Amino acid sequence: MEQIFKLGIPYLLVLVIPGYIYTATRQFMIGSVIKPVDTGEAIRIVIRSAIINAMTALFLILMGHGNHEASAAFFQTVGQPLSSGNTAVLIGSEHQAWHAFLAFMILPGVYGVIIGTVRRAGYSVEEVLRRRFKNLAQTSDQAIDQAIFVSLNICKKDGKELILGVKTKDGMVYGRFGAQSMLSKSGGYRDLYLEEAWEEGSDGDLVKASNPSSILIKGSVIEALIFFYV
Repeated sequence: MEQIFKLGIPYLLVLVIPGYIYTATRQFMIGSVIKPVDTGEAIRIVIRSAIINAMTALFLILMGHGNHEASAAFFQTVGQPLSSGNTAVLIGSEHQAWHAFLAFMILPGVYGVIIGTVRRAGYSVEEVLRRRFKNLAQTSDQAIDQAIFVSLNICKKDGKELILGVKTKDGMVYGRFGAQSMLSKSGGYRDLYLEEAWEEGSDGDLVKASNPSSILIKGSVIEALIFFYV
């Protein structure tokens, strides 16, 4: 952290202060103890500052309703201290001073309050994404189970065999899904066991393999399932 402070006030203002204010405010809202700033935390603060500056630029653009004056003023606020190495340029006018105060002090604190409040309520970006993808996976699992169940009933009614064409990363695999076949439980990649291997005949029809054997296909290589009633 000492090396960051040696960068000088202009760099501290742009690269450190927004991230530090955001971090401290967020931790305060969550109710956790503010962590000591070690090397790892200092790097995270700099990264957060960059993200916050990008968010602030977007905020000013939206507030300006497409008017580029707001965003131009912000970029000038950020760029001038770094290019000139002098923070005095920020108070060259009331307009610049307001943008500096808004960009580096007020908005980072607002972001910290919002994120901290959300985290304190028990939500997080990681949790939301995890739940979302879990729901999608469960929906997909239910659709596959239902498709197999319906297909088996159709084959039983019509006196046919259910042949699954399994598209894998290495090509197509065919097999009969019978009473001993199964699809592993949901919760990730689902392995597929087919009790009898089939193949494409010379005329393109599906036929039992010359030396039929059972097939176990790892779920990680399965890309699609195709249902045939033979």
